[in-house]
Amino acid sequence: MHGTIRFGLIMLTVVVFGLATGTALVDKQYTCEMTGRWIEQKDEFVFQARYVAKPAGADTFTGLYFNAAAGMTANVKGVADKGAWMIIFEYTDKAHKGQVRELIGTGRGTPELLTIQGNYTYKQDGRQIGIGTFQLIGRCK
Repeated sequence: MHGTIRFGLIMLTVVVFGLATGTALVDKQYTCEMTGRWIEQKDEFVFQARYVAKPAGADTFTGLYFNAAAGMTANVKGVADKGAWMIIFEYTDKAHKGQVRELIGTGRGTPELLTIQGNYTYKQDGRQIGIGTFQLIGRCK
């Protein structure tokens, strides 16, 4: 009987000690000021985004794009996995309804300072209407 109690106490100690010293995998959320550039158009823009860094799995990215000079607004969604980024700009303003930019690029840096660059395809109702290159720099807190 004493052996069973002693074994139970040892196991309880191991479990409690393991929980106290274990590392929890917790997502970290950032608010980012994104500065972007459509390279060929020499068009620069800024937008706010929420970046969620996930220690287990792909990071996520959501934001609202507003380009006053071009009269464009868009919902922005993206994922990043091991430096590979895929970002979608889905335009919501009346003049650009049905238009989407699909960005594929590579990123480097830390969640506090991101640099992403690559190529995009510009589509209208699923049909390609343009291609180009982009650069995004994110400063996140």
